[in-house]
Amino acid sequence: MPIITLSRGSKSGCLALAELLAVELNCNNLISREVLVKASEDYGVTEKELAAAMKKPPKFWERSSGNPRHLYLTFIRAALLDYASKGCLIYHGNAGHFLLGDVSWVLKVRLIAPLEQRIAMLQRSMKIDKAEAIQYITKVDEDRQRWTRFLYGEEWSDPAHFDVVINLR
Repeated sequence: MPIITLSRGSKSGCLALAELLAVELNCNNLISREVLVKASEDYGVTEKELAAAMKKPPKFWERSSGNPRHLYLTFIRAALLDYASKGCLIYHGNAGHFLLGDVSWVLKVRLIAPLEQRIAMLQRSMKIDKAEAIQYITKVDEDRQRWTRFLYGEEWSDPAHFDVVINLR
């Protein structure tokens, strides 16, 4: 059974691609935030703590060995692997290509959408103006870059991390 991770910038239309793949592959294991819920239930850590570990790079003073971030990521990876053990898995959440990067049979897909499309989608979904949408997208993308550099020493969006890159231009 296939295991597919989908990586994207915020508001790139990834959910639509994930849902299409789930239908085409008859895959009932379509997850994103569910992995945080499972890890929270299995390991007794709040979803908020797990989400923070996935979204924001640590501040300078949080980079000590006492910071539980690596442990939380291990919990999330374990939850992802548990989902994968049940068969077909399509994961469209944060960092799947890194969390399952050492699993050779995972298809790692990167979806790239034009910035203007992302801005328009965010404006519609959050009902904000263009300047706020640009600021939001810039912040989220920068946080992902810093987070990935800190944890993996890699660039988050480097095409070399993916088996397939889909550019929606």
